Amino acid sequence: MLSCLLLLAGPAASSEPEPAAAGEIVRLTEEIAVKDGQSLRVVNHLGNVRIREVPLASSVELALTVQTEPGAANPVRPSIEMRDDGVLEFRPASEGSQESFDGVLRIDLTLAVPDRVELDVELAEGDFTMHGASYPVRLRADRGTVRVRTSGEVDVEVTEGHVVYLPPRGVAPAGGRIATSGAPVDVLMNDPRLLAFEVLSGAAVTTDSPWLLNRREVRGRTAHFGGDEADATLAIRTDAAPVRLVFEGIR
Repeated sequence: MLSCLLLLAGPAASSEPEPAAAGEIVRLTEEIAVKDGQSLRVVNHLGNVRIREVPLASSVELALTVQTEPGAANPVRPSIEMRDDGVLEFRPASEGSQESFDGVLRIDLTLAVPDRVELDVELAEGDFTMHGASYPVRLRADRGTVRVRTSGEVDVEVTEGHVVYLPPRGVAPAGGRIATSGAPVDVLMNDPRLLAFEVLSGAAVTTDSPWLLNRREVRGRTAHFGGDEADATLAIRTDAAPVRLVFEGIR
């Protein structure tokens, strides 16, 4: 079911000249049932993506917040498509026959997702945030700050911006890979023994964990932290950005 909420700025109660309109904000929502293990793909090239956790829900709720130029009609609708490969894809779409977003300043997506799916996110210039979860996350972004909070396997590629990986406490993460060009990578955890790390960086690699530092090995250009105690490895690669493995310090 599709619902719309239109918020318009009212006129200022003042003798001053009325400022130019700041545009319009429209909120569009859609809901669809999902199965256990369902693969979800989220695409947004015009803003941010936020994932809310609803662990026991049987459906995904999609909300688009669309900001348009003053006086511009909103051409955006939420698109939910079951692809031939079984992936359920969420994205903003144009109401017209052409995929045009004329007059649109930005689109932000929020999804309420049960903790029993697989998530694949594609961004252009936008931020990504999520609540703590246990499902695998694949993420691609050109530019933005991404905060990945899952104990599931991660596969993250970001060109510019900042990557923060902070899996939920008390669960051993499944590891994976994080690759960036100029985006720094921060790993924020509480127990250094839960993961091994394989780091190749074009800048500094630091850790505040004496336990990890005492188990650091350099093999060629790659630094290995941790050892056989961990069941999984997080491989981090950056072209020209620092990597921080933070366990005890300021977060």
